[in-house]
Amino acid sequence: MKVIQYAKKQDFSLISTTYNLDDEALELLSCNLSKDILKILKSITQKIYENQDVFIECLLNHLGKELWQAHGEIICQCCDLGRRKFYHPNTVLSGSVSRRATRRTTRRTTRRGNGFSAAYFD
Repeated sequence: MKVIQYAKKQDFSLISTTYNLDDEALELLSCNLSKDILKILKSITQKIYENQDVFIECLLNHLGKELWQAHGEIICQCCDLGRRKFYHPNTVLSGSVSRRATRRTTRRTTRRGNGFSAAYFD
């Protein structure tokens, strides 16, 4: 039952509250963001953020409000370590698998018209 509640609420903080803009996150984001935005994001990698609020503050400082409003939700989803652990508890995400999963979900959520609120992994 708890598993369904995690997926329904999209709150994975009981698994982990940390966020990390690491290579896996950048790989996931590479299908959805321009090279210019990815370049900005690469400048703030190699740090683990203790929670979403701290991570969002850092993103706002680097991206600015306009880019944050346009892309903040998908960036947070890809960098949420609790979310990644929930969807892939025993695997390390590889680039090609992650990219395909992101594309499928992006198409699926876009067709539904609800942005990226659905899980980005299958």
